[in-house]
Parts: sequence; C-alpha cells; structure tokens
Amino acid sequence: MPVPGLTRTWHRLRIAVPPRALEEMSSLCFEQGSCGLETREGAELSQLIVWFPDDVDMTQVRDRLEEELVAESFEGVTIESGIEEERDWIQEWRRFFKPVWATPRIVVHPPWTRVDTGPGKIAIAIDPEMAFGTGGHESTQLVLKAMEGVVGMVGSACLDLGTGSGVLAIAAVLLGAGPVVAVDVDPIAVQNAERNLELNLGLKLSQQRGGERLLRPRVATGSVEVVAGQRFDLILANLESHILRPILIQIRELLSVNGVAIMSGLLARERTAFWQSLGEAGLSVSEEYVKGDWICCSVVRVVPPPQARKG
Repeated sequence: MPVPGLTRTWHRLRIAVPPRALEEMSSLCFEQGSCGLETREGAELSQLIVWFPDDVDMTQVRDRLEEELVAESFEGVTIESGIEEERDWIQEWRRFFKPVWATPRIVVHPPWTRVDTGPGKIAIAIDPEMAFGTGGHESTQLVLKAMEGVVGMVGSACLDLGTGSGVLAIAAVLLGAGPVVAVDVDPIAVQNAERNLELNLGLKLSQQRGGERLLRPRVATGSVEVVAGQRFDLILANLESHILRPILIQIRELLSVNGVAIMSGLLARERTAFWQSLGEAGLSVSEEYVKGDWICCSVVRVVPPPQARKG
C-alpha cells in the first residue's frame, strides 16, 4: 500500500518475445493482475512493457509466464524485472497517450490534445495520472460499445465499479445516464476520477437537460459495500474475472429488476467458466461483444434466482 509522502512504485516487466507471441503474453499478463502494458513491435523480437501493482507477487507472475513460454515453445524470450516510480510512469503516458476512437461515436483523448468532433460525437478528455483507463484497451472499448446499445439510458441510475480514471462514468453522464455513482478501491484512482469528471463535466453540470439540472456524479472509495441496499438500472464493471466472481451476487442485488450490468475485462478463454459463474449468481447474458482476445457481456437478472427455485 502507498504511504503518504512517499513516491508510489510499480513492478515493471520488460519482456522480449516473438511478434506472434505478443497477443498471448499480453492476455496472460492481464490475467495475472497487470494494470497496464505497452507494446513495441520489432521484426524479430517485440517488447512488452508491463506494469503491476506493488502488492502483486512477482515471483508467482514470472513463474506463470515462464510456464506458458515453455508450453508454447516460444524461443529467444527474455524477462527483465524492475521497479518504476510514479513520476516516470506519468511521463511515459504523456509521451504515448494519443486520441483513441474507442467507438465510431466516442473519442478519448489527453487534455493537452484538441479533438474536433462533429454532431452526435462525444469527446472525453482523460489525464490518467496513476489510474489506468485511457480508452485504448479493448475491454474499455467494448464497454463503451455496449453502453451505446443500452435502450433507455437517459435518466438511468448508473454505478461504475472500479472507475479508474473515470472514463466510463463520464461517458455514462454524456450518454444521458443519471444519477451516476463511481467507486474504486484505490483512493488515488478516486482522486483522479474526480479531477477528470470536473475536467469534462464542470461546465455541463451548470447547464440543464430537458428542463432538469444535471446531477453531479458521486465518487467514493470502496466497492459494492459503498452502495449496499441501493438499486441501479445500469452497472458498469470493467474488472478482471477474479475480482468480479466474488461479487456477482452483490451485483445482482444492486441491479434493478429490468436493469443491465455490463461486464468486461474478460479473456475469451474464460467465457465458459465465467458464464457458469453468472448463472450460479442468478444472472444471464443478454448480449456479447468480442474484440481480439477480450470479451464483454451485458447481463440481466434471472427471476427468481437459482436458490429461490430450489425450494
């Protein structure tokens, strides 16, 4: 855990791999708890630069990566470990973060880069600082695509679980949802989300929509326990499966009867096992979205839940 007054650090791996192994190794790093990565492609060997939170067991991560390299017969691979300080990470992002059209309608861009958008387009300015979420990852893009397909978004109570930089919460407001609650277990992410919400919505919050004043999103530190007992028409959860599984039942309880939960951060190879976990929690997949090795799903409540049917 970060200590006030001290520079925050992250584990960093530099992995040299054959280009054909990039996708597999990237997916595996996210599965092992990576919070972000950068790829640099080369002719013979490409490089993955991967960041992990400081509380991750890196010996376990390296062992798992090396097992996969042996199993897939990838040759010429090297893995270099290191520690990266917060200020270095920020400078790297500022160099490489460019505007990203996450969907044909939504562009995510750094605040120091101007983006001209036409009618019906949405531009979201994100300064990621130490919270990952710039719209560049497939899992985020899939959530935004799924959000565009939600019928009746306007006026829907929305919960963004694991808000990170706040990009999904901002998109929810701009797409018409409200009130919006955004939570994250990382207090630094919460601070970053608040700043990005103000950056994007500060002026808009003083305006009116359909005769009603826009509601300022609430941002809080924590997870499902922060909003226990409340009901939401839309729940956004761009989280790894090992984080989602233990809270699926709580997510169901937070979901209104006709509500939709959009879950992403899932690898395609996890599909069967995760779908089973959803069913056991009383949730059913209504839509599925795929991009590369990543999947996203819109889920609804099963009525009555499985435990109620047993009686």
